[in-house]
Amino acid sequence: MLSTIHDRKDEDKTVRIPEIIEFYNATKDGIDCFDKLCHAYSVSRRTRRWPICIFFGLLNDVAINCMVLVAGSESKCKESVPNRRMHLKQLATDVIRPHLEARIKIPSLSCNLLAAITGILCIPVQVTLPIQKNTN
Repeated sequence: MLSTIHDRKDEDKTVRIPEIIEFYNATKDGIDCFDKLCHAYSVSRRTRRWPICIFFGLLNDVAINCMVLVAGSESKCKESVPNRRMHLKQLATDVIRPHLEARIKIPSLSCNLLAAITGILCIPVQVTLPIQKNTN
């Protein structure tokens, strides 16, 4: 193995693991913890398209990094998110909120979709019934 940090030879020939491998094993705790968090609550879905797989991986990374930043900050929103699952739900809602707010303004939106969007955004449903003309 090549390494710029480990340039001396292993003195003890009875040890089967080279120094570079021991160093890696001693310092990989952060990656193990990160992978554990990714697998506990993953946003990934089954897909055959590799760009979507990369996008899901990036979303997992962003969600974990965001949670670490919020947990380490002095923010007031730290108390509003008790666990990682709720943090992911709030993060997802914050990301899609502008799109939902733009979509709710479409006049030809179906009633079911309108009800679903207003439920996600927690706003009251404004029911507009179509005016029927009498043919009498």
